[in-house]
Amino acid sequence: MSQRLAEFIRGVRACRTAAEERALVAREAAALRTAFKEQDNAHRHRNVAKLMFMHMLGYPTHFGQMECLKLIAEESFADKRVGYLSLSLLLDERQEVLMLVTNSMKSDLTSKNHFVVGLSLCALGGVGSPEMCRDLASEVCRLLNSQSSYVRKKACLASVRIVKKAPDVTEQFLGAVPSLLNDRHHGVLIAGAQLALELCACEPKEYVPRIRKEVPTICRILNSLMGTGFASEHDVDGIPDPFLQVALLRLLRVLGEDDAEASEQMSDLLASVVSNTQGTGGGMKQAAYSILYECVRTIMSIKAASGLRVLAINTLGKFLGNRDNNIRYVSLSLLAQCVRVDIQAVQRHRSVVVECVKDADMSIRRRALELVYALVNETNASTLTKELLDYLHVADVEFKADLVEKLCQLVSMYAPSVAFYVDTVTEVMVEAGEHIKENAVRSLLAAVSASGDDSVYRHSCQALFTACWECYFGENRKTRTPGSLACATCWVLGEYGDVLDIGVAQANAKDFAAGGQVTASAAVALIEHIVENGRECSGALGFFASHYAITALAKLASRANLEGSLRGRVEAVLAKTKGSSILEVQARSVEFSELFRFNVARKAAFERMPAMEVANMATAPLEEVSVASVDGGAAAVADLLGGADLLGDAGNGVGPAAPAAAIGGGADLLGDLLGGGGGDIGGITAPASAPAAAPVDPLAALMGDSAPPPTATGLGGMLGSEFSAAPQMPVAMQPAASAMVKAFDKDGVSVTMNFSKAADGSVTVAASFGNATPSDLNSFALQVAVPKGITLEMRPASSSSIPAGSSGAVTQTMRLQREVMRPLALRIRVSYTVASTGAAVQEMSQVDASMLPAGL
Repeated sequence: MSQRLAEFIRGVRACRTAAEERALVAREAAALRTAFKEQDNAHRHRNVAKLMFMHMLGYPTHFGQMECLKLIAEESFADKRVGYLSLSLLLDERQEVLMLVTNSMKSDLTSKNHFVVGLSLCALGGVGSPEMCRDLASEVCRLLNSQSSYVRKKACLASVRIVKKAPDVTEQFLGAVPSLLNDRHHGVLIAGAQLALELCACEPKEYVPRIRKEVPTICRILNSLMGTGFASEHDVDGIPDPFLQVALLRLLRVLGEDDAEASEQMSDLLASVVSNTQGTGGGMKQAAYSILYECVRTIMSIKAASGLRVLAINTLGKFLGNRDNNIRYVSLSLLAQCVRVDIQAVQRHRSVVVECVKDADMSIRRRALELVYALVNETNASTLTKELLDYLHVADVEFKADLVEKLCQLVSMYAPSVAFYVDTVTEVMVEAGEHIKENAVRSLLAAVSASGDDSVYRHSCQALFTACWECYFGENRKTRTPGSLACATCWVLGEYGDVLDIGVAQANAKDFAAGGQVTASAAVALIEHIVENGRECSGALGFFASHYAITALAKLASRANLEGSLRGRVEAVLAKTKGSSILEVQARSVEFSELFRFNVARKAAFERMPAMEVANMATAPLEEVSVASVDGGAAAVADLLGGADLLGDAGNGVGPAAPAAAIGGGADLLGDLLGGGGGDIGGITAPASAPAAAPVDPLAALMGDSAPPPTATGLGGMLGSEFSAAPQMPVAMQPAASAMVKAFDKDGVSVTMNFSKAADGSVTVAASFGNATPSDLNSFALQVAVPKGITLEMRPASSSSIPAGSSGAVTQTMRLQREVMRPLALRIRVSYTVASTGAAVQEMSQVDASMLPAGL
């Protein structure tokens, strides 16, 4: 016979090594198998108890599952108690053996002993499978009207499980909700509120209007709770029954959404809850903050008056003054959601939010930065940008990348002038140039180019030259000059240096007087220094600094007003760099030296680049974004293309459509996307006209030819097709044309796509998903269809769930490759399930060629 449970536990604790423990457990498991085989009924409950202890230690216990069922079938309450406990611990809803216990549970639900009934209800609520829930639903519904409050409470909790697992049998529970919400027993009331919430989530369109009739009852209960509560034993830190208050507030939030009458009924009560909870005196405890948080969420979800919304947002503003990081984080997250409802009320707390950006806690800094990003507009851009720039100087290294990205996005959208844009991004490059992304520098140079104003050109030359010179020779010189700053300086000076005065020739850039007026001669001296020391620049663009510099010199020496003074000096530099160890610099020096022999060709090759289109590099603001999740499976869809013409051409029937893909899956969904066939996609044909000219890339060419730019030379080749034999950079290093498009934005859910074109013609699309709603989104799936002649390849998404109030937390990458030249067009389908209500949503959208730059 095996040992007693207490002896077994003492033996396990006495083991000094894992090997001793495994040996002891193996011996006891063998003894248990023998006892089960011999049908040792007298010690069955003790053997099952030891089995549970072994399970908690992590050892396999599948051999004893049938003994749990046998204990449940016993008449003794003690045996049933151990049996149901082991059933809940050792089994789950996926176990087939669970079906064998249904009859025993049904019998126990009709027992006269309400404790036995409670055991059965607890087990059903914990591990009930969908089949078991359907079989026992009628019995549980009957017990909701039991005379015992203990049984009613347990039946409510089991009903919640049934509603989740078997939505098709939930109708019978709806009639019990009014009586449960009027019950005077605390446990029944809080369980009934949870049951009502689950019913609303199960069938929101059908059940919410019917349960909404109970809003006056819920308001009456909440009103009484603020006075006396049910009993002092349910109070926490002097707050009357906070758990019940939170449950009722959540129910009110669901019932008041999109309903003016219900919102009006609860508005006065919600204001009273906020006022009374804040007036509890002393330092508020966690219970009070929990109630206020749920109350604010309810106010912001219903159709509340503007004054009530302001009260709610001011309450969140007070949260920001708390020392508890969790409370401040919750406040920032909820304020981010409130921005979409009442941005002006949130703006009042802007200064406090900016201070949170400087918090020691990384999670609070990130959340506060996203909120600041959402609050910026044309009127406060200068102030908030200055605050963020001041913090950039002292920010932690690991936080600088996020801060730099947000700063560049803000000034690209809201800069009051190009000069402000240039000054801000220049300061960012000086302070954190290694963290700035290439597209941010590209947007800056495009803005300068598109201005068409000599005063802007002159200011840009002055600002960038001064910043770059300070990094090399100033009092606070840097060990390594940021590569982004060096490249941008060379580009601007090379393109627009002719607007500067020629000045006195300078042999060395170090001779420039700090704070003096920048001249073309000083610019040439600085560029010469970059040519010689370009490899010492930091960041991803540091590799290209000397390439930019040698090209900038050639362009400056070809300007009409500077040629006579600078040509000889530049030719001497080119002659010197012909022997450079950097292959690209050497190749350019040789090519440019040859160009200087032909004045007409040289001036045409080195003329100014035409004004470029300014592509907004910013992503969607926080209030329009959200956090979304992507499902990895390829779900079948019905006619995603719907017979529409993605490119707007006449229906010519060009053959089978290009494949469409679903997020997370690599399956070909062509049949499903086209509604079950291999038909045409609206007759997509290649346009009769020549393909649109590639966009001019400010970081790709300093030469500014009148002819179309080369397609394979990238940052390294800037001379045009006549000199295509020059050594080329690897494709991975070549810059790409880019554009950011809001592909979908509805009901707080958004899909932002960042298109980036590589030198080989392929287009990479980085999709980020946002969820600005107060509820998580589950089973999120994105499906995409493209026209014939374009191949679509999609990678798995980073997640399949999007948290509430998140922005860009989930991403997905896809690659488009043209087999024939035609404009891009995408048709997308977004589907997801709202976690709070269980509602399934499916929407469609389209990205037309007109939404993208001509080069894409």
